[in-house]
Amino acid sequence: MGLSFAAFAVPATLLSGYAGVLGDRFGPRRLIVSALACTAFFSALYPFIASVPWLIGLGLIEGIFTISGVPSTMAEVSRQSDPGQHARTQGVFQTVQTMVQIAGALVGGALFTVSPVYAFVSISVVCVLGAIFGFAPKGVVARPAREPL
Repeated sequence: MGLSFAAFAVPATLLSGYAGVLGDRFGPRRLIVSALACTAFFSALYPFIASVPWLIGLGLIEGIFTISGVPSTMAEVSRQSDPGQHARTQGVFQTVQTMVQIAGALVGGALFTVSPVYAFVSISVVCVLGAIFGFAPKGVVARPAREPL
């Protein structure tokens, strides 16, 4: 299991910088939605793969797609923040992200005790919902510039 997680992490180490370039070139929303769609696909596939070498290989491929959305997510969070509030917005985003990861681990663990398939399918459902939300038109709201605190 640790080897499959390491295979997933290798692309993050090697490709993060290039993933940022892709976000700048093709637009962050496209990469975020693509990363969510790929994660949804792989999560739905994992419960049915019994071969460890296949799991490691698929984890490597999934890691490539997943890392493509991470720099774009950070850029989009900053882009949507008020002028002078980028660090605060990133801090709130990181806090919410950590809370969601904790909740996901708790719910995923409970679902895994019922059936591993439920845990992985729930990841797919959340990713598909996130991808659908990524296609939602974003409202443009005029915000006055504020001085940093």
